[in-house]
Amino acid sequence: MGAPIDWWLRFGRGRLHVVDYFEGVYFANYPDQSGFNQRHDVALLMPLRRLRPYVGGYYLSTNDRPGYEINARLRHAETGVNGGAVFT
Repeated sequence: MGAPIDWWLRFGRGRLHVVDYFEGVYFANYPDQSGFNQRHDVALLMPLRRLRPYVGGYYLSTNDRPGYEINARLRHAETGVNGGAVFT
């Protein structure tokens, strides 16, 4: 992916962290396989005294190959969530 756009939003003790990636891909010999890819990562962090819980997710819309064994570039989207806590 291209260079990320990384931004934070503070509210009280909490923080919202978002990272956006945008990428254009062009193939001169195969223009039907060209496309625009994007990925958005979001995390909500709520630091407490010694415990720092977080929850987040991502969205990916890409025209890349799903794996090295598959040569076709097809538009597909992926989503995911994560969460956890750090104890210091």
